[in-house]
Amino acid sequence: MKNSILPVVVLACSAATLCAQRSVMQLTTMAQVHQDAKISPDGGRVAFRGSGGSISVVDWLGGAEVPIAVGINIGSFLWSPRSSGVYFVENNSLRFASVAGGSPTTLAILPGNQVQLWCVDSADFTVYGTRFEPTNNWYTVFTINTTGAGFRDIVTDPNNFLDEVRLDPTETRIVYRAQFAGLPFADRDYISANVDGTMGVSLTGGPIPGNPEFADWVDGGTTIALTMLSGARPHIARVSTGLAPQFVTDGSQVRRRTVVSPDRRWIAFEAQWERGLGPAVIPSEGGGLVVLSQEDDVNYIMQAPPSVSEDGNRIAFSASVSGGLTQVYGVELDRELRIFPRVERGGVVTVELPVTTSEIGALFVSGGLGATPFPFPGYSGEFAINPFVMFTLFAASSTTGAITVSFPVPNAPALVGGSVYFQGLRFVSLNRGDFTRVAEALVF
Repeated sequence: MKNSILPVVVLACSAATLCAQRSVMQLTTMAQVHQDAKISPDGGRVAFRGSGGSISVVDWLGGAEVPIAVGINIGSFLWSPRSSGVYFVENNSLRFASVAGGSPTTLAILPGNQVQLWCVDSADFTVYGTRFEPTNNWYTVFTINTTGAGFRDIVTDPNNFLDEVRLDPTETRIVYRAQFAGLPFADRDYISANVDGTMGVSLTGGPIPGNPEFADWVDGGTTIALTMLSGARPHIARVSTGLAPQFVTDGSQVRRRTVVSPDRRWIAFEAQWERGLGPAVIPSEGGGLVVLSQEDDVNYIMQAPPSVSEDGNRIAFSASVSGGLTQVYGVELDRELRIFPRVERGGVVTVELPVTTSEIGALFVSGGLGATPFPFPGYSGEFAINPFVMFTLFAASSTTGAITVSFPVPNAPALVGGSVYFQGLRFVSLNRGDFTRVAEALVF
């Protein structure tokens, strides 16, 4: 073991006090089902579907669960980009409920049925949705102004069920999913088009198997990330125009329910890992997977994808624990290690450890996790990788906000399918600092 930093920390901070651990927070407590948690863009509140189809909100730090919309047949909902309230469907009505209180406002009566809302542009001007038009027996992607005016079908399809409409970061392209309406497990096609629905082209090269779902853009109109089957297990893949899906997770552990953070730096999802099940992130390029609940002895079983705030730092999700009712939970990213892109034998990988100008950062690399994670007094986080098969990759400071190092991956076939575990250490003195969460990098 080659390591000159860690023993110094262990000896120097033995008399310091233990810092608090990063944990998942339970935001709701009422004895009812809490589903489809969606965090507001500003990260201050979480909206969710409660009993009877109602929509309620709760503050990020928890507290009162305040209903803002109560009705019959309330369907999908979206936050306003200004975090002022939510757009939602009730029967065929497009409505808006303000977090400031008062009765929801009806904006428009939408034609057809099976109406779903998918996204709204950053100007809070245009909502994108899908619906079924029974008079023509076709499915459509539609747009409507947030004032309720300007309804327009921009894509029509007489054969395929359409859903999962997402805007790319430039707001010049959309992607949507098409699935043959008569078969529930038919191959699925993801189509990229201009925001007005024109110039559609298949990102997936036609319908593909594997039950692909939960797609969103990771860049400006070229690549999406989604969940799809790799063998018998759902995993995360990236799909670029005209190219076969490239998995960024794989193996026997389930990784599913993907969502891309608005800043496009992370893919958030539900992850099975060595010690349980919980929310996780991986860089949008692929690479080091970080389980955000790795310091909790809890299995969080999600019922929908997590939701990420506009700045990419807060994640909310609905989950059940120990067979209980689903509740809303939240967790914050804490200057996580970014290991990217997908680690391939013979390739190059980059490590990014965020630090301030007053901190020294060190990075440890190991072939496995330790038997039991343990804290160091004075340091937040836990040391979790195996110290007996570990070496120090670097110890340095930075004036740019992060220590960034790139290095080659050995071109050794024996590495493929194995994982390498990274953990960072930041300290401002020998008795004060923090350990990052562990990042696991699968070698392809």
